Amino acid sequence: MSKNKRANKINQPVLPKGSAGNLFVLPLVLILTVISVCFIYREWKLSFDFMITKFNPIGYRWDIVFYNLKLITELKGGYVQSVWSFLVFLSMSAIFVVLGKLALKLLGVDWGSNTAQKWVCSWLLGSWVSDLVWLGLGSLGLFKKSIAMSLTYVGLAIGFYAIVHWSRRVKFANFLGEIKKPKDWIVFIPLALMFFILLANALMPQVYWDTRMNNMALPGYYVEESKFVPNPFNIYSYFSQNSELLSVWALLADSAEAVALIVLGFYAALVIFLYSWLRETNSKFVVLCSIHLFVSSWLGYWLASLVKNDLQVAVFLVMQWWALLTAFQKFGQGEKIERWLVLSGIFSGIALGYKFTAMPSLLVTI
Repeated sequence: MSKNKRANKINQPVLPKGSAGNLFVLPLVLILTVISVCFIYREWKLSFDFMITKFNPIGYRWDIVFYNLKLITELKGGYVQSVWSFLVFLSMSAIFVVLGKLALKLLGVDWGSNTAQKWVCSWLLGSWVSDLVWLGLGSLGLFKKSIAMSLTYVGLAIGFYAIVHWSRRVKFANFLGEIKKPKDWIVFIPLALMFFILLANALMPQVYWDTRMNNMALPGYYVEESKFVPNPFNIYSYFSQNSELLSVWALLADSAEAVALIVLGFYAALVIFLYSWLRETNSKFVVLCSIHLFVSSWLGYWLASLVKNDLQVAVFLVMQWWALLTAFQKFGQGEKIERWLVLSGIFSGIALGYKFTAMPSLLVTI
């Protein structure tokens, strides 16, 4: 065996081969699926029962269920607000991607052919640029509904244009065609179910203490004051405010539910990025199983359902380490890595802007 062939064989990833690996992995995935779905259903039912007993002392009644279904079909009641929250989230995401792409263009980072990673990084970087925009507006006392609604309508125009343009180039059937084998569907369907439950949970009222007293209370305070000013009666107003600044935009756009959708968007961005990253060196089935194990984590589901800032810190720390590992890889190939190190430092700084517990990540970058 020649020297080059031996080197290529060493660099190849170790993957499970044959049906033996699949026979071992599939039962494990199915068991974890049943356990995770049961836990998620239990939490969802507890939350639903709490809302029923809190606001309806009569208890659970089928006529209430049918009445709610009628409201859904007629788009009345709180369901109109839910539809608007999706539109606000779409608008914000479109603005994120546009601003993020501009930031990546200024950095001059070479992405190669991995489009998914580029879109996710654009979304994440764009959320930070939006933070800076709202920080400037708040410092000038310009937390105004007119500004927020104008940006929302601009984002909707961009978002709908991108959807139409993208749907013409890429058909939805192409995505379904990627999942061809039955074993892939066995893993993919529970994943879709979990995200549906997360989505439904995001539209429910937030009842967690930290969310109501800090993470939602502070943005509401900034909106009432029409400016970014610390609250002397809440020490958390002197801490990192990246999460709260994005929440201000959603609240000014009359959508508290969109705040929860933003948090869920960070979780979805992390899952998509991990899938794309792992897919570079592993088979589709192995990656789907890995993502399934990740999504089945109770901590991830909990953080993705609450309006808090812990999940965002984790997302940007993962991105920091990914940028560092990419820099090391390119350094071994004799390429320049300065831009990747700068990107890693930016991700570390953004994480610190969400919570001071990310402080050690600065030492890694330095």
